[in-house]
Amino acid sequence: MYQNIVTGMNTGAVVNLHSLIDQLEAQLRFRIKLTPDQRQSMVTVGDRRYSFLGKGHRYAQRHPNLLPQYRSIQDFDRVMFDFEELQQVLDRVNTLQEGLADTLKQIGANAFEFSLIFYDLVGKASEGGIPGTEVIYKDLAKHFVRINSSDDVEKSDTRTIQPGKDEGPSPSDDLEGGNLVAA
Repeated sequence: MYQNIVTGMNTGAVVNLHSLIDQLEAQLRFRIKLTPDQRQSMVTVGDRRYSFLGKGHRYAQRHPNLLPQYRSIQDFDRVMFDFEELQQVLDRVNTLQEGLADTLKQIGANAFEFSLIFYDLVGKASEGGIPGTEVIYKDLAKHFVRINSSDDVEKSDTRTIQPGKDEGPSPSDDLEGGNLVAA
C-alpha cells in the first residue's frame, strides 16, 4: 500500500548523517565483533538473568570480601554500569534501526509500485504501437523472467539490480526523436 513519505534527503543531509554515524562509531570504539560460535556459546542475559545480575551485584556490594582477590567490587560496579547503560543505548539504536528499516521498506515498495505502473503503461503503449516503447517494455520485462521459464530471454541478459546501482537504459540504448530506440 502506497504511503507518501517525504524524507527531505539531499546530498548535504546524507553527508551529515554519515558524519553523525562516524561520530557514534568513534564513541563506541570499544565494541567487539563476536564469531558465530562465540555468540552461540555465550550466556545471553535476558529478563530472568538480569534479575540474577542485579541481585548478585547488590549482595556483592554488601559483602565484597566474598569476591575472589582477582575480582574487585569496583570492577563489578563498572561492568554492571556498562551493561545497564549500553543496554539503554542499544534499545534506542534498535528502535532507530527498526524505524529506518520500516521506512526504507515502505519507500522501496513505493518505488516498486511506481515502476510497476510505468511498466504496465509502457506495455500498453507498446501494444498500441507507440515507437520506442517495445524496447523499454522488453528491457523491463527481463526482471520478471522466471528461473525455470522457457522464455526466449537468455540468462546472460538478466541481471540483479542493487539499490542505487541500476543505471537505467543500457549505454547502447539511444533517444531518437524523443523515443527510446536500440542502437
